[in-house]
Amino acid sequence: MIYTFIRTQKWTVTFLIALWLMGCGPTYPRDKVEQGIKNLCKQEHNIDVHARLVGRTLYVFLQANNLLDESLSLGEKAYDILEKTLLSTTRVTLSSDADIQFYILVVEDHIRRIEMTFIQNIRDIKRFIFRQISREDYFSRMVIKVKVKKEEEEWFSESAVLDEMDLSGFLAQQVIWRVKREIEGNLLLRFVINMEEISGGYDRKEKTFFFTIRSKEESKAGKWQKDILTDLIVEKMWETSEKYRFDDFRGIVLRDGKAVTMSKEEMKAMAEKEKSIKKRVPK
Repeated sequence: MIYTFIRTQKWTVTFLIALWLMGCGPTYPRDKVEQGIKNLCKQEHNIDVHARLVGRTLYVFLQANNLLDESLSLGEKAYDILEKTLLSTTRVTLSSDADIQFYILVVEDHIRRIEMTFIQNIRDIKRFIFRQISREDYFSRMVIKVKVKKEEEEWFSESAVLDEMDLSGFLAQQVIWRVKREIEGNLLLRFVINMEEISGGYDRKEKTFFFTIRSKEESKAGKWQKDILTDLIVEKMWETSEKYRFDDFRGIVLRDGKAVTMSKEEMKAMAEKEKSIKKRVPK
């Protein structure tokens, strides 16, 4: 479902490159960004959205009922709405002087009570345009979250308080997305790692990334299974921090029943060991 949608974005990125390179200056000053997005989505695609600029983070909310079909896959109509909204919003973002760093699109399906969130680092888009990162790397940097909302959970409202995202928070979300994608894409890992959910963030006071793992209730995972998951999270955390050249952290804390703390030096040693082992494995 998710991967198919990402592959369909290729034409959109090509169009954005041409559009941005033809730009002559900021079309949307900061105070016009929110209304500009609303107008563009409505006038060009007849899509109603809510936009909110919080510091250097742009939030866009839209309602698209029956987002998923009976097989829990994105339907053709949903593809169309997502593509057009992503296109319009990114066009405004790239042609604004608001110094927007992060773009968060939240799509709400009130009938199936499903919420899909797409998070992008604007610098990743620009780096792809200038061919500093590959197409595959660019799409892998888009964080996608899917959540089934409980009956008591509310949907977005104009009075909602939204937080500004920074690079450390984005990296934590990147790691969670990469870990989930790795497990979902590997049948053996899905069988071995009985993970129900993973959450995480960045402790600014301690300068430490933290991740909490919730195992399935029926899971009887042993130490070796937990070690596999620990290694995977540490590997993705180190890869991500290297990819974004983020060095302002001391280590990582993993909570799975009990807390496991690892320093940055230990993470580096583990990552280099894993890299060495992979090089020796015949392809």
